[in-house]
Amino acid sequence: MLTTKDGFCDTLRSLHLPLAELWPFTFPCWILPRDLLPLAQRLQEAAEAPEPEEGAAGATGAARPSMSTLVGASGLWILKPARGSQGEGIKLLNRSAVLGLRSHYAQCTRSGGVSCAAPQVLQPYLRQPLLREGVKWDMRTYVLCTSVLPMRLYLFSEASHSE
Repeated sequence: MLTTKDGFCDTLRSLHLPLAELWPFTFPCWILPRDLLPLAQRLQEAAEAPEPEEGAAGATGAARPSMSTLVGASGLWILKPARGSQGEGIKLLNRSAVLGLRSHYAQCTRSGGVSCAAPQVLQPYLRQPLLREGVKWDMRTYVLCTSVLPMRLYLFSEASHSE
């Protein structure tokens, strides 16, 4: 479940946590084209919600987050192939391009496009990521659980990556 971008999204969604609880450690994500309707509804709700007052108690836990909370202050989104790697196929989108995805997928489906079948993950774009020597990086940990009672875990320090 956690080995692909769309699997990670589904795992986060299965936790049923509000955005305010997810935001401190990860971004909300949507799997396209499957989540287009809920995403459009969420964007509409967020656009209509009043901006929370600065320092208002409970503002971050609101059921309807502000647009800036939902998409970040930049308003940019990142669209990535669910099974891609090494930055291939990644696109940056603004809000209007995200809203235009519904018509793109509808047209793509009518024409029988192969790209329509491949899932993609959409997330708010982080403008200032943590850099190491000026380069974006990620840390992947591979753990194998062979038993729960007694707990038996194996941590792999090196893993090969193939797509």
